[in-house]
Amino acid sequence: MADPQMLEIARKLLERTRNGEVNWKETVNRTEFVVSFPKQSLTVDSSYDNVYSLSLVNEKGTTVDSIRLNAEDEGYETLQALYVLTRRQALQVDARLAETLAALDQGGLIGGSR
Repeated sequence: MADPQMLEIARKLLERTRNGEVNWKETVNRTEFVVSFPKQSLTVDSSYDNVYSLSLVNEKGTTVDSIRLNAEDEGYETLQALYVLTRRQALQVDARLAETLAALDQGGLIGGSR
């Protein structure tokens, strides 16, 4: 069973992320995203087998606590939704899609010169 406080953190992060109040950033790990606090940070990550994790990391880079959930676990849907929104925000998916659509609407050669 996942730590109830970590599940509560996940729920609050999801709500604040939905409201655009969390500034998620990419990490060197392409499936992991981070938000920093003054003395700690939180990371969300996903594995290829649809397992999602949320980790609390102190200022020294030590993982203090974490939860790792799969589809059968309580809180899985929350962590999955958090990851999807986090990834979308950190990678600026909406802005990049809008930029691509605008470029396609302009006409002309795409992808360089002939």
